[in-house]
Amino acid sequence: MRPVTLLTYAGAAVIAWRLIIDPGLDWAEGAPLWEVLLAYLGSAGLFAAAAMVLTQGYRPGPSITAESTAWLSLALLATVLLDRWLGPAAPTHSTVSLHGLVWIVSALNQLYRMRAGDRLQWVRIVLAILFGLLGMGLLLLALVVLNPLFQYDPVAGPRILDSLAVAYLLPALPLAFAAWKFTHLPALLRLGFGIGASLSASLYSGLEIRRFWHGRDLSAPTVLDGELYSYTVALLVVSIALLFVAFWRRSHVLRKIALAGVALTIAKVFLIDMSGLAGLYRVASFLGLGLSLAGLAWLSRQMAAQWNRPQSK
Repeated sequence: MRPVTLLTYAGAAVIAWRLIIDPGLDWAEGAPLWEVLLAYLGSAGLFAAAAMVLTQGYRPGPSITAESTAWLSLALLATVLLDRWLGPAAPTHSTVSLHGLVWIVSALNQLYRMRAGDRLQWVRIVLAILFGLLGMGLLLLALVVLNPLFQYDPVAGPRILDSLAVAYLLPALPLAFAAWKFTHLPALLRLGFGIGASLSASLYSGLEIRRFWHGRDLSAPTVLDGELYSYTVALLVVSIALLFVAFWRRSHVLRKIALAGVALTIAKVFLIDMSGLAGLYRVASFLGLGLSLAGLAWLSRQMAAQWNRPQSK
């Protein structure tokens, strides 16, 4: 029935407005916890039930809208709870990134609804672009201007699960999910989501390594020797892991990316790491690097031979 369709679309728009804008996130950050849980979990539960009913009625457009609104409500609740847990004294890089994450999730929500293929496609595209630009602007602000590497903004929380994870690892999760599951989108757009998720997760890993060596203040002007070698080890481990994933997925693209990571590791070792070593330490480093490269070359040849072997019928 057309009235049910219109009611679902209107309800999803109103609930999204109420949860995000008015009273929205500002209210949720200071309201009693039980009221916040009731508002967000209640919305998620009702839209999940509506999605189940609409699916049984074979109405894909309203069903997808109801389902995506339920997921949006849960994502917003998780963001609010994280913000409340960090508290008012949270570092600015995490708080700004959290607000950007809200708009990124909202943009992905509109892209997910495009599976319906109805007359609202252009409206969803425009909303996804607007929400995405706003979210990316906030994430770039947290990445460039408010990055604790460039200014004094001490990291909060325990190692690994700290404000760096909130600011730079958490945004990578919805982007990676969209690259993996949003098969109705163009391949180039999904590739962009995957690249964005990889860059964000890589930045988080690098900053966590720096925190291990420098503590909460990442803006120290020095780079310690142990820190420098830690980056090299991390690059090598990631490249090897990508090689195994490429072999498992039979992906030539992942294999090329892994080999590019190996080449980057080699360049870093020769141009940066070796400059601070002398004597036997330099000899041992060259020997270890040579053995690692020989092993990787052997592994790459084995992969190529396995892929070129004819499949048995």
